[in-house]
Amino acid sequence: MKSVMKNRIAGFCVALSGSAVVSATVLAGGSADPFITVAPYRSAADSPFILAGLADSTVIADFEIGSIASGVSIGGATSVATGNSVDVDDAVVGFAALDGSGANGKSLVANGGVAVSFDAKALGGLPRRFGFVVTDGGASGATVTVSVFAASGAFYTRVFGADSAAANANDDIFIGIELNEGIDAVSIAPSSPSAAIDHLQYETGASALLNYVRDDIDQDGKSDVVWSLESQGKGAGWIMDGYTRLSGGLLDTDPGVGRVGVGLGDLDGDRRADAIFRDPATGEFTALFMNGLGVSQLGAIGEPVAAIWDCVGIGDLNGDRKADLVFQRSDTGEARAWIMDGVNKTDGGFIGNAAGLRCIGVGDLNADRRDDILWQDAAGQVYGWTMNGRVIVQSEAILNSSPVAPSWSAVGVGDTDGDSRADVIWQNADTGRVSIWQMNGLRRIDGALIQPIVSSAWKVAATPDLNGDGKSDLLWRNSSTGDVHGWLMNGFTRTDGGFVAGSATPWKIVN
Repeated sequence: MKSVMKNRIAGFCVALSGSAVVSATVLAGGSADPFITVAPYRSAADSPFILAGLADSTVIADFEIGSIASGVSIGGATSVATGNSVDVDDAVVGFAALDGSGANGKSLVANGGVAVSFDAKALGGLPRRFGFVVTDGGASGATVTVSVFAASGAFYTRVFGADSAAANANDDIFIGIELNEGIDAVSIAPSSPSAAIDHLQYETGASALLNYVRDDIDQDGKSDVVWSLESQGKGAGWIMDGYTRLSGGLLDTDPGVGRVGVGLGDLDGDRRADAIFRDPATGEFTALFMNGLGVSQLGAIGEPVAAIWDCVGIGDLNGDRKADLVFQRSDTGEARAWIMDGVNKTDGGFIGNAAGLRCIGVGDLNADRRDDILWQDAAGQVYGWTMNGRVIVQSEAILNSSPVAPSWSAVGVGDTDGDSRADVIWQNADTGRVSIWQMNGLRRIDGALIQPIVSSAWKVAATPDLNGDGKSDLLWRNSSTGDVHGWLMNGFTRTDGGFVAGSATPWKIVN
């Protein structure tokens, strides 16, 4: 799907090159205008992203060194030329003064069209903000058509006036876009083949997202395993490195007798997963804030919830890198969420109606740094909601998919191929076979059975990233013996694997 989108935008870029027609704004995929303009633009100090306090997460490529940072690809007939640029570049390359001419700096000559695409993995997620400066649009009446493909599949396009004379940085124009769902690719199609652009700007969250792993309890960037023994109220943990258990033992604080493990998630944003439990008798939720096998805090989170409400998923819905809780009412199907900050519920309430559906997982399907929700109906059809906090951005049946037979169950939602988009892992209860759907937003782009075949006694217990390579692996447990094995995965391929350790069957994996 990624390559298809790149081809579409490249083709669109070529088709629009040379057009001198100024059209009305067309915003297919949303009613609000997401575009931003600033004129005149003379330096980074004029950037709306910098002015909004985003200097630490905004990359500006000025083309003075003829290249841009990893994570961004530029296609089309482009070249870097000296002779026209945002004026501040002149000072950067050693010229004495900012004289307003921009004549000695470098910029990117569009040559009819530019296609910019983003690598979510390299950037830590797709950028929500993108912009560039037209520093030589051409003669009077020049235009530039900007078309944007969003992570959700929405499409936005607008034609801008681009009168910006050569060797004059006082009339340069900034054109930007802000999309909360994330920006996948952008086409820039000027009416003049000699038009130049400069100060390409985009947001990167890589520094904030370094080694973020949803079930890592010791902050080493690799998943670990947390266990509970409900009958005795005990908890335990395994510190992992690949499928090797480095250490393990009881937690130094007990979750409490009768408390049921709900799952792991980083509630307080310290890049250590926390273990969440529920007391079925009272409906109270408790979190063990983890530091390896130690517990730095044990506390109630949110408020007690009636038994009719099931906690069906844990994930970061609003992109703040703090885990949130998703609930569904068992009789009506109504879905709600808690937006969390440590033990505090900062927001909570209705998401949408999921009558006749059951949640099969939570994960970031479209690489916008916000987790989404997957559902399945009684006929096996799978549906997705892409999320922005408690707001459903897009809702529909998964494209390019068929209803799944009852013998197959979703056993995990995780990024198996390292493209920052969560995939769906299925297991057949009768045969033990495992299949993976690779996803791009609400579309299944590929799917296959994985090898080797295992017996039906082995169940996929979790889909962690055991070796910290950004790809979800498989953690297996034998339902009869309690033995645990790990498989390291690369897409559909098992690259390595083996025995981890034995475990007593009354213990349950919380992950």
